[in-house]
Amino acid sequence: MSKGTAGNALKAQNSVVISENIAKKYFGKDNPMGKILNLNNQRNLTVTGVIHIPNNSHLQPDFIIPLHQGLENDWNWRDPSYILLSQKTNLLQFKDKIAGFMNKKMPYNSRMSFQLGLLPITKVHLGFGGKTYITIFSLIAIFILLIACINYANLTTARSANRTREVGLRKVAGARKGQLIQQFLSESVLTSLVSFLFSLFTIWLFLPLLNNLTNKQISFNLLQNYSMILFLLPVILLVGILAGIYPAFFITRLKPVDSLKGSGVKAGRRSRFRIISVVGQFAISVFLIICTVTIFKQLNFIQNRPLGFSTDNVIKIPINKNLLYGFDKYKNILAQNPGVLQVTAGQSVPYNEDYKTGGIKWDGKDSQFSPLMRYSISLHNYLETFGMEIIAGWSFRHKNVSDINKYIINEKAAAYMGMKNPVGKRLSFWGIEGIIIGVVKNYHHVPLHCEIMPQIFTVHPRHWNALRYIFIKIAPQNIPQTLQFIREETTALAPQYPFSYSFLDQEMNKLYQSEQKMGQMIGYFAFFAIFLSCLGLFGLASFMSEKRTKEIGIRKVLGASIPGILALLNKQFIKWVLIANIFAWPLAYYVMSNWLKSFAYKANIGIWVFILASLIALIISLFTVSYQAIRVAMAHPVDSLRYE
Repeated sequence: MSKGTAGNALKAQNSVVISENIAKKYFGKDNPMGKILNLNNQRNLTVTGVIHIPNNSHLQPDFIIPLHQGLENDWNWRDPSYILLSQKTNLLQFKDKIAGFMNKKMPYNSRMSFQLGLLPITKVHLGFGGKTYITIFSLIAIFILLIACINYANLTTARSANRTREVGLRKVAGARKGQLIQQFLSESVLTSLVSFLFSLFTIWLFLPLLNNLTNKQISFNLLQNYSMILFLLPVILLVGILAGIYPAFFITRLKPVDSLKGSGVKAGRRSRFRIISVVGQFAISVFLIICTVTIFKQLNFIQNRPLGFSTDNVIKIPINKNLLYGFDKYKNILAQNPGVLQVTAGQSVPYNEDYKTGGIKWDGKDSQFSPLMRYSISLHNYLETFGMEIIAGWSFRHKNVSDINKYIINEKAAAYMGMKNPVGKRLSFWGIEGIIIGVVKNYHHVPLHCEIMPQIFTVHPRHWNALRYIFIKIAPQNIPQTLQFIREETTALAPQYPFSYSFLDQEMNKLYQSEQKMGQMIGYFAFFAIFLSCLGLFGLASFMSEKRTKEIGIRKVLGASIPGILALLNKQFIKWVLIANIFAWPLAYYVMSNWLKSFAYKANIGIWVFILASLIALIISLFTVSYQAIRVAMAHPVDSLRYE
């Protein structure tokens, strides 16, 4: 509480607590306490408190007001409840105690079993799938860091022949093996420290991009975060040790005599570590490519799957008292404009109709069974505005008084109720007896994460207070002029309410925003991992080509062609990349299969995704290695034979 006290702020029915942003918006620098705010021209609210809300809070209210009445008989489960438990309460015992509460207290029986879920508020921020993404990105970060460590160790080991005499001389001069290991580890730790300092600049450069991509306000300031410093120092040390430990032990194991002769390390000898490192790096790269392609394939599937309705050129306007009670007049005025094609109102948008209910009866229903169905409250023309298809019977007819006791159901509801020909059958919804006049083809009334449920439509006036939005379908021509006309007429009918609207197709694109962000981020990670792998491969190819310069010169003198030499140098790298796929494919399939389980409707991964990822990795590796190979292969044989 920036102002006021929590215990007294909401005691009065017409009190309101506002956020600091709202206080600044409406009252500027004035003290808002005791000031009056008018809500929808209906209620005067007195400001009794101001709250500070951190950016990372899962609750972001602008206004908090007391409920008019309790929720004892409210079975609408869209909103969470918050319970303050005693410090002495055992959470597990409390969960067990309330486990059957819903089934005992629900006013009707159901074949389904309901349980109350409890989640500590400290876990809410990452409690609904967020933790999964954090885990995925953290693992990818570790993989990328591992690639960097492997590259360092690989290149240091590959060039170890240049330092064998140095190690031999140091040993002859009395250096112990432990001292030499310490020297090499110190070098790698110093490299890690310098890299860390460079990374600080990189973070400063790319943090705005990350915040824009994730819609977060992440800050990074080491001077104000000592715990981060205490975390990073061991990480710097650990990365340095991991990167340097293998080269340190590899180089210092040689005997002084072999080191001084320069025969301790064979330049052309295949290193098991080198093979493992290249295979590991490209396995990670192929894994990330497969994940990226699969995610974007699923997003493309979502965007192109027929949803059973159309939101093209449909705008949504929040309903208010004037528009609701004067709807017929409002609709007739708008209909005079040729740019306005349909006007209706509904309880919710068609792609997020998540209102569930029981208490539905029909002829032949088991008396012990109380179904759970979604319902949609709307006005006439709702189905027509969104282009939904009636496959049996007919739709609601405008100004037909008898339609208030009639219902339309979807295909899933007909199957759910065991009706082959539901049109004309009796149905009772919330105690209102009526008949089914139509069946609408199944459409995705919730995001594709969830399955289509049985659904019922009603236009009964008793429920019109639940209407929340007006939907207007407009012609694709002269959209700015049509919107201006709608704005003027809406403002004329409801001048005391601010005019606002949004296009539904744009809102629909936000339904899968988290998946889109995830795909983009993994795409960046995949590019970065491939880039690092290619850097390591480039250095390794450069070293191996250099060590085989004289061999290549002899081969050219004996008649070897440039394509033949390129094939010779590329052959082992191609083999390593192909082996990497053997490890990457099963892991990628397992991870992506589990991710796709979060969608009720999903695309098949397909073998071509794996083949495409392999080809991308193979082509990139060939380009990387071939640059060095061509440079050596094109050299004059005389220069190659004089090498060393």
